[in-house]
Amino acid sequence: PLMAAGMTVMGQAVQEVANETQSWYAKAAAQVEECLYALRTVVAFGGERKEIAHYEEAVVRARKGAVRNYYKTSFGLGYIEFIWALSNTVALFYGMTLIYDGKVNESTGEIWTGGDVLIVFFSVVTGGFMLGQLEPGMKAMGQGRVALANFFDALNEVTPIEGGDQSGRPTLTEITSFELQNVHFFYPARPETQILKGLSLKIEKGQKVAFVGESGSGKSTVMSLLERFYDPTQGTVLVNGQDIRSFAPTAVRNLIGYVGQEPVLFATTIRQNILYGWPSATEDDIKKVVDLAEMAFAKALPKGLDTFVGSGGSQFSGGQKQRIAIARAMLRKPQVLFLDEATSALDNLSEKKIQETLENIGKNMEGSLTTVAIAHRLTTIRKCDKIFALKDGVVAESGNHDELMAMKGIYYTLAAAQQQGLAESRDAHAAETNEAQQNLERKMSREHSDKSKSSSHAHVDAAAEALKDTDKIEVPKTFRVPYRRLANFCRPEWGFVIPGLVGALLHGANNPVQAFLIVNILTSFYLPKEEMWDEVVELCIQFGIVGVTVFVATTLHSMCFGFISEGITQRLRVAILTAIFRQELGFHDDPAHTPALLGISLSLWAYRIRTFCDSFEMGTVAVSSIILGITVAFIGCWQMTLAMLGAIPVLAVATSIQMAMMMTGGANMSNEKMRTAQQVVSDSVQNARTVHATGMEKVIVEYHNRLVDLSNSGFALKCLAGGLAYGVSISAPHFVMTFGFWYSDWLVKNGSADFKGTMLAFMGILWAAMGAGQATAMLGDASKARQACYSIFQLLDRVSQVDGLDPKGQKPAFALEPSSKAEAGNIEFEDVKFAYPFRPDTMVLKGITFKVKAGQAVGLVGPSGGGKSTIMALLQRFYDPASGTVTIGTARIPLEKIDIRWWRRQVGFVGQEPILFNTTVKRNILYGLDQEAGETVSEQRLLELKKMCHLEFLDKEANQGWETEVGPPGPRLS
Repeated sequence: PLMAAGMTVMGQAVQEVANETQSWYAKAAAQVEECLYALRTVVAFGGERKEIAHYEEAVVRARKGAVRNYYKTSFGLGYIEFIWALSNTVALFYGMTLIYDGKVNESTGEIWTGGDVLIVFFSVVTGGFMLGQLEPGMKAMGQGRVALANFFDALNEVTPIEGGDQSGRPTLTEITSFELQNVHFFYPARPETQILKGLSLKIEKGQKVAFVGESGSGKSTVMSLLERFYDPTQGTVLVNGQDIRSFAPTAVRNLIGYVGQEPVLFATTIRQNILYGWPSATEDDIKKVVDLAEMAFAKALPKGLDTFVGSGGSQFSGGQKQRIAIARAMLRKPQVLFLDEATSALDNLSEKKIQETLENIGKNMEGSLTTVAIAHRLTTIRKCDKIFALKDGVVAESGNHDELMAMKGIYYTLAAAQQQGLAESRDAHAAETNEAQQNLERKMSREHSDKSKSSSHAHVDAAAEALKDTDKIEVPKTFRVPYRRLANFCRPEWGFVIPGLVGALLHGANNPVQAFLIVNILTSFYLPKEEMWDEVVELCIQFGIVGVTVFVATTLHSMCFGFISEGITQRLRVAILTAIFRQELGFHDDPAHTPALLGISLSLWAYRIRTFCDSFEMGTVAVSSIILGITVAFIGCWQMTLAMLGAIPVLAVATSIQMAMMMTGGANMSNEKMRTAQQVVSDSVQNARTVHATGMEKVIVEYHNRLVDLSNSGFALKCLAGGLAYGVSISAPHFVMTFGFWYSDWLVKNGSADFKGTMLAFMGILWAAMGAGQATAMLGDASKARQACYSIFQLLDRVSQVDGLDPKGQKPAFALEPSSKAEAGNIEFEDVKFAYPFRPDTMVLKGITFKVKAGQAVGLVGPSGGGKSTIMALLQRFYDPASGTVTIGTARIPLEKIDIRWWRRQVGFVGQEPILFNTTVKRNILYGLDQEAGETVSEQRLLELKKMCHLEFLDKEANQGWETEVGPPGPRLS
């Protein structure tokens, strides 16, 4: 009962701390994933150190929770060891009193003898052995309960839209109309801010409809309601005259094609991204939509449609990503096409061609394609049948282009502001200058068309290919674990090493010493009564001293090594993330270095090193037990010891199998298929809106399940083999003990040894063998830790081509003169050639040369994929040119010789796909400030920025001004 009470209290304490620790590690992992997905934004604004500091804060909190866990578990383990020693002392003393008083054994009807006490004692000891194996299981159960609680919370969460029973709802074979009736809407995350205020409108089948209006007027919200991402707070959304809630969400979405303003691509191939639109599509279907979306750039690539797109599509320009997204939407052969600024990233000629393509599709479908568009560029919607101009959450105007222009209201104002005549002349000019490039793309597409063929049903996952051997990294035989470097990560905890080792050695010595005392007590039972009493009392006192010692030793080494392992884990995590941020952007273009996979590796490597620290602790305990156990055995009987030494390998293997079964239950979490499955989960959660809009939920779940099934292939056979091995390992000690008792009997009968000597040898070897088994079980952890060390130090020692954390360059002389800082605006590209690191066969820039003078306003134009975004990337030195130079200043200083952190601070960057961090508007705006250098912004300057950037909406309705939360990655704003 005392042991059970102790284990119960310890288990509850462990679970409480595990809840907190897992929560902080989850926050740290989420923060890492967010900043890695937004890596270009982080790097552009020099936010690496800021993100590292945020991550370090989270892991420090997690470490504090884990340390509290070690306090409680260490005390609990020491308490259990003490109670076990105390119970042995009491049991043996009580057994002696039964013999001393001549009590009758009710089981046999005879007076208690030393043999009776020995039988009872060893029966209890055999059961007690299993108590020593409870600790790993208790930890696992505590962590498992926390995980299960989170799992069932998620499983039982019934959302009003996606959840619930979808069966029995009416099917939907076509959409003849959409209608919003007096719709009011608040976003759940901002219930104080009303977006729509009684909006009513109707969209008929075959119509081309567009929504226009200022940012925040409700355009994207209307589209979200039609997709049923949300339900209205008040009012009704009708499909074919019926409440949209009467249909399953997928029934509506399956008939809709969606292309968003910020096209979302998954970390896989172009082909697979397109197939997500309709997984059962044929190769002919794919070719048709590729042609429709003007994707000649894809055909021209060496791997064609099987080219890896990078995390979020980072390997392609914004226009190219939008074409892929358009192809994905068109593959569904939708009845309704939703275009949320779908062509905003395309050049004018491509945009015009795609607009013509969409119009032709509608004609070919006999007018059945309904198009709903959101547009800021009004030239794209002039031919729409109906245009709704929204203002403050209601329809302010509606009609076609001519009707709205005649009204001279909101639409007219927007159109005038865009100077349509000038825009059209630029379109014509762009058409003339880009014709040659378009012809070249068509020629290249014909030359490479044969390369794009592959099975449309095969999930060609480039990330999976790259990870094929991730968990089987071939570590060079010459590699030696740099223990000194590893130890430096726990330098502040060095003071705990000696006490920890002393505690572990004393803990390991505990069992052989107890065995020595137990044998002496048992043999004392055969002495004369008075002599027996004195001998047993003295030995019991010694037993009590051993119990106190093992309590102190167990508590001490568990605490000390806990501090060490958590310290090294915390600093390794920060060092790994720092090394990741230190790498140039080309490093992150590698399919094996996607944000999700880097996040997984970060956690996995750190976990393996921590496990290795724990294994080192237990190995020290085991070695102490082995040495002292064999010493006790030789003191007792050398013949018995030599005979029993042959059983050590058997018991060692048996014990190692038992420990391996307990400690490696989740080993397959690190294999290639499981890691790819985690990548799929990460991508789909990050891009949940696209997943729902394209109806890919089942496809992704099936793909994920297929990967999990593959990772568990042969699982039943493995379980059977593991069960057999475990059964053999459990039974092995009994066979060894059978042999030991038989041989002991033989030695005593032949006068070669006495009972006390043979029992000392038997018990000493038994404990030594168990220690050897524990040490053997640690070899697997040591092997994985060696592999993790190799991967970690390969990353830490990798020399980045562009180190944004500790730049080697110098600030130019003019940077020190405030009046000369504008000189940085003199930029020159001289014969610059460039190919992306993981597409070396595709030259993006082919000897480009131009100059920009300080103070000039310069525009880059050209077809999608023409190199515009690449030039911007080179200007920020995300990459270095393959040849040629990029210089700044009148002295034409090469960019690679400039302090890159200083240079990036001179560049204000607004990307095509603006990424905001999951915090307030104010913190997002202040993100680029160098707080380490004491940079601040006055309230007056903030007010100027608010007016300049038209952020007055932050003070409207129930928004919280600068403290308005934007959500990850900014979805609460339009």
